[in-house]
Amino acid sequence: MTSQWRLINGRELYDIREDPEQRRDVAAAHPDIVQNLRREYDRWWDDISGRFKDYVWIPVGTDAENPARLTSHDIHGQVSWDHVHVKRNQRCDGFWTIEVVREGTYEFGVRRWPKESDIAIRDAPEGSKDFKPTQARLKVGDFDATLPIRDGDKAAVFSVRLGPQRTRLQAWLINDLGNGEVNGAYYVDVHRLS
Repeated sequence: MTSQWRLINGRELYDIREDPEQRRDVAAAHPDIVQNLRREYDRWWDDISGRFKDYVWIPVGTDAENPARLTSHDIHGQVSWDHVHVKRNQRCDGFWTIEVVREGTYEFGVRRWPKESDIAIRDAPEGSKDFKPTQARLKVGDFDATLPIRDGDKAAVFSVRLGPQRTRLQAWLINDLGNGEVNGAYYVDVHRLS
């Protein structure tokens, strides 16, 4: 993808400036652009494919970005990469790799919905799957705790003292009533307090 062109599956080409909804495949009219984008994609793939097992450590606690937001798209494991998946409560499970850059007290806000949506964890906006978790669990470093979720809660907020480290962070939403459904949290806001 460039600022003008998007190539899909190496075959379909869209001029996203002229056709932002990507309704008209213009590959036949621009074979040189298709060939160039394929070549660039292959170069990129060769560059990254040898590093699939390497982690990108997401910094938390920096002055430049405090709070930091972790999304399900950044999870290592079973990823939910768009809001359609979140609305369906699609299975999401795995871990984030974080780098705590400064010692301090951190608040971790475990969420089902993004903060700016202002939707409670147990609420299901129109078109969303009903899921009423009763607990949230957070595991980061040596910390592992569970908190209750009540009607109206928009986040389960954990306070954790952490030193500088690279570690995994995991968060789950749990319905311990009825069917016992468990799913990974889609969002975690990390705020260094001190």
